[in-house]
Amino acid sequence: MNWKYYGGHHHDNTYTHFFQSYYLPLKFNIDKRKNEYSALIRSGQISRKQALEELKNPYPIDFEVVKFAIKKLDFNESEFEEIMNGQNKSFHEFKNYLGLIKILKIPVKLAAKRNLVPKILYEKYAK
Repeated sequence: MNWKYYGGHHHDNTYTHFFQSYYLPLKFNIDKRKNEYSALIRSGQISRKQALEELKNPYPIDFEVVKFAIKKLDFNESEFEEIMNGQNKSFHEFKNYLGLIKILKIPVKLAAKRNLVPKILYEKYAK
């Protein structure tokens, strides 16, 4: 099938490569490799010990991918650095419908049972 390893999960896409290898680990301390290695452990492809050893190493960064993403996002270097060094924000700081969903918990549950809204909406936000 001519499968090619791109150096990481979803690294076949430049934006997800940037997002998972640079933005999430450095901005939010989120390392998606934990999920990836967990799946490999469960499927017997690697040991837990191997996964923990790999996680000791920082996520490898391809700075060409970072430069490309900054350009595509239409930021200059200083704007991007301001974002990366700025305080992290929660979705609670932005206008959203979470409060309304919680108030409408019962109608959301009924709508989910009737497949009018995705069941995950109730499970994740209204329950």
